[in-house]
Amino acid sequence: MKIRNLNSILLFLFFAPSVALSSVKMAVTVDDLPTHGKLPPGVSRIEITKSMLATFKANNVPEVYGFINAGHVGQDKGLIEVLSLWIKAGYPLGNHTWSHKRLNKISAEDFNKDIAANEPTLREVGGQFDWRYFRYPFLDEGESLKKRNSVRIYLRANKYKMAFVTDDFEDWAWNDPYARCKRKNDQKSIQSLKESYVNAAAERFILDGKILNAIYQRPVARILLLHIGAFGTEMLPAILNFYKGKGVEFIPLSEAVKDPIYDEDLGTARGGGGGFQYNALKAKGLTIEGLGIGPAWRFPEKELSRICTD
Repeated sequence: MKIRNLNSILLFLFFAPSVALSSVKMAVTVDDLPTHGKLPPGVSRIEITKSMLATFKANNVPEVYGFINAGHVGQDKGLIEVLSLWIKAGYPLGNHTWSHKRLNKISAEDFNKDIAANEPTLREVGGQFDWRYFRYPFLDEGESLKKRNSVRIYLRANKYKMAFVTDDFEDWAWNDPYARCKRKNDQKSIQSLKESYVNAAAERFILDGKILNAIYQRPVARILLLHIGAFGTEMLPAILNFYKGKGVEFIPLSEAVKDPIYDEDLGTARGGGGGFQYNALKAKGLTIEGLGIGPAWRFPEKELSRICTD
């Protein structure tokens, strides 16, 4: 069946047959504040932030943690306003390290210093909220258990709670192609980006739900990762409507992290990143195919990298 526009693709995805996912509770989080991805012409970081916050408010999404890299603020003092807007909207900030480096590229000691370097900004801007939630850049916990454990010991000693991720459809990858297509005013390609973006969110939501159900045999509190980019902000109403159409109840991150699965030490390091359940598959010696769920989702990174480059 060929789906010709965004409205019809959303209608199709809402009612398409899928695994039963009853009582889905999901916390929404946003990474890489205050800046992520290239900007389309005539769009500012402040406008992106205001639009994203307004959409969250309109959809009654609670306690959306924005995970920050304060190193960007040092490069552009105007970006502190993005963080201030987040706090003024009643949403908290969390720690995503100062410079967004991969743990498997640096030492645990340097990584811990990068966590600490983020704290002055978190205290200054978001001190009225509990900012001691941590998310690894690239969801990368290091290439060895020794390194993983060194960072976890540091996080526990400094009273951080881990903000793991179960739902991630690589939303960041659509932002730069969108900026290119806007510069070219290529409306056909922009429409294609919109459809593939919603498709990706829907396919991953179903697949990740199947994996979680297969492993844990019960509904678990899910945690969605988004990024603060121009295209993601424009598509946010459609994405939230999709989740609501699937029966998702949006919950605070502070509630989601209480699910017992996040207290389980899987005893593995996942240097390449990825959602919590993929680490659980590895730890338990399981595969998607072995569970009869089907093939893994294919990330269309190469296709996106070619859009609007001619």
